[in-house]
Amino acid sequence: MADKSIPQLSAIESETSQQQHELLDKLIDDQAEYEKFVCDMAKENVQHAGYPNAQTECKPPNPCQLFSPARLILSHLGYLSLDRLKAVPTSPVPPALVALDESFSGFLGDLRLLDAIPSRTYDSVFVFYVKSGQKTSEEILNNVNSKSSVQPEFLEFLRSLGWPVDISKHAGWTGNLTTSWKMSFNATSSRGSREGIYNKH
Repeated sequence: MADKSIPQLSAIESETSQQQHELLDKLIDDQAEYEKFVCDMAKENVQHAGYPNAQTECKPPNPCQLFSPARLILSHLGYLSLDRLKAVPTSPVPPALVALDESFSGFLGDLRLLDAIPSRTYDSVFVFYVKSGQKTSEEILNNVNSKSSVQPEFLEFLRSLGWPVDISKHAGWTGNLTTSWKMSFNATSSRGSREGIYNKH
């Protein structure tokens, strides 16, 4: 029914519209032929240009010497405004945007420490495996002495939270300030490392 309800273009065209239609067809064919010619020429130029090709070789952008991108980011975040730059006389809180003083003692050292701060946060989560009927802390902590003491689903759940690390050799956050960001290769065994985790946390 759809084929019969929509008439053929030739059945409703007038002599003038038919001439315009033919002209449009010719323009489309000419454009397609020209685009094919340009693509072929571009491929031929690339093949004969050698390597590296200055037109297709990836180059790093020039270093930014201006602070306009920084100002743009601060403006998008809502920090770069007159209200943000003004300090409230009755409030001990400084303004949201403060100009840094390069002449301040220790400025470069503090700036290096700021750059060294990672983007990842350090959080400690305490996960305990409690069997039915267990009430004392000793019974609960003894559950982690061996993998056979817990269900495989519990171990799978722990692995979904992150990945295990050897605290004696891990230089990042261990969950304890006394052992974090340090490396010690004097650990006697992996069992001793596991005992250190549960005894100190």
